[in-house]
Amino acid sequence: MTGLEPKIDLVREHVEPGGELQGGYRIDPELLGGIKSLELSVYWMTEGKGDEDRAEYYRESKHGAEAELCDRSGMGQFSIPLPTSPLSYEGILIKIIWLIRVRIDTFSNGVLETSRSFCLGNVAAINEVDS
Repeated sequence: MTGLEPKIDLVREHVEPGGELQGGYRIDPELLGGIKSLELSVYWMTEGKGDEDRAEYYRESKHGAEAELCDRSGMGQFSIPLPTSPLSYEGILIKIIWLIRVRIDTFSNGVLETSRSFCLGNVAAINEVDS
């Protein structure tokens, strides 16, 4: 980590199925003149027994010359409609994790990225397996 990675702030870390993921991202102002592109993506992945799966739900790419990436202080906003499933789940054998990622490609610092997890829905965690 270089300390220049973008930061992600969420309005809420728990979002209802079909709701909107809202928040913002912050880019170090020293990078603003040297950004080739910014990508914002939302995806879910599984962890646990068996094969791990990953599916991208949303992706938006902005190119420095084409679009306003953020304001002069390095702040950008997002509001992304979410699906109704799969719901976040934390079981003993498998977990379903939703994430939002900000990835910036710069001219001088290469690729910088960060991701942050959030919960879609409100499924109770499973602590033990019934016999």
